[in-house]
Amino acid sequence: MAKEPKEGAGRREDWLGTQIILSLISIALGAILLFAKSFSIGTLCYVFSIALIFAGVACVARFFLKKGYRSLRDYNFSIGVLLILLGIVGLIRNEALAGEFQGYLAFVVMVLGVILLQGAVQMRIMESNLWVVNLIFTIIVLAAGTIVLAGSESVFPKVEGFVYWALLVAGALSLISLVMVSLTIRSWTKKRDRLRESQEAELREAALAKARAEAAAQAAEEAAASAESAAQEAQESAGAQTETAAPATAQAVNDPFLPQAASPDAQPDAAAIEDVISAAAGQTQQLREEEAKAAEDAFADAEASLIAAIHATGAQGEEHQ
Repeated sequence: MAKEPKEGAGRREDWLGTQIILSLISIALGAILLFAKSFSIGTLCYVFSIALIFAGVACVARFFLKKGYRSLRDYNFSIGVLLILLGIVGLIRNEALAGEFQGYLAFVVMVLGVILLQGAVQMRIMESNLWVVNLIFTIIVLAAGTIVLAGSESVFPKVEGFVYWALLVAGALSLISLVMVSLTIRSWTKKRDRLRESQEAELREAALAKARAEAAAQAAEEAAASAESAAQEAQESAGAQTETAAPATAQAVNDPFLPQAASPDAQPDAAAIEDVISAAAGQTQQLREEEAKAAEDAFADAEASLIAAIHATGAQGEEHQ
């Protein structure tokens, strides 16, 4: 079953398409105003108003066709109605619109400049070396828009078609910035994915080391229990042999008709038994110490690996926030 595209991804694609269309329209409009002298500003205002109406109809249609009424963040209907009304007003007040046409173009230049500024901020956060280039683009475009809105004749030497050149350049720089930001985001995403995979691998290794340490500790406990059981069995066996040898030794001592040399024969047996018990106890204690040291070293290694992975994860998270 195919997965439905995420709503956030759809909104990003819509915004990307809007920026591309706005940049292309700015380039085309600036070129027409600069090089196609046969077009009058009044004619362009009519075309612009009709384009607003068509764009509004498209937004309203998109709202219903994509069932945007089921989302709280889809405003295509509202934007579409607003564009239709603005287009109608532009057709009715075409002369007034033509008189303020340069101001509207300067407003579009300012919008493109703000978009460029956001791209520069994104690239700076994602540590791209080209963010300075995007910042220079931003300063150029915003300065041009500000000059037009403030009055180019009083702030800047009079240049024929200055606002048209500003619109053309702003559209071109917006497209260049869009390409740079897209490449930066793609590179940053790949770097983040590699970092995440590395952190996950470190955490898996730390978990494996901890599991091995726990297994070693359990094996040490089992070995210690086995050694303790063997020592206990040796003590019980020694006790039984001692009890068996004691009556014979007493009889040999009390019976005058038996050789007196028989009594020392029982002593070596008791001494040998004590030596066996002492050796078993020593081996048990040595085994316990070795197993405990091995378990302690394994736990220390696992703990150090976990702490290193946690610190690395926190440091990388703070670096990319």
